[in-house]
Amino acid sequence: MPYDHDDDLDDAFRTRRRQAHELGYINTYYRLPERLGVRGTIGGRVRWTDREGAIVDTSGAYLQVLLDGDTDPVPCHPTSNMAYWTPTG
Repeated sequence: MPYDHDDDLDDAFRTRRRQAHELGYINTYYRLPERLGVRGTIGGRVRWTDREGAIVDTSGAYLQVLLDGDTDPVPCHPTSNMAYWTPTG
């Protein structure tokens, strides 16, 4: 079967749609904007336990965080041991 570039675009669209849905759920369920004044976003910087990193994906109600210096993301609960960076720091 020949390679179809449109398949990559379809996969990327499905991934972004899934992420948007799961981030919407996380932000709403855990009330991140109301409680913490932040919204979980792909690329958003966080501190989990005592390490910093960036949100790179979602996994259901969990965030996949790539911690600085690591090569593989780890699943993190959105509120347990998690601090979110804001535009002002």
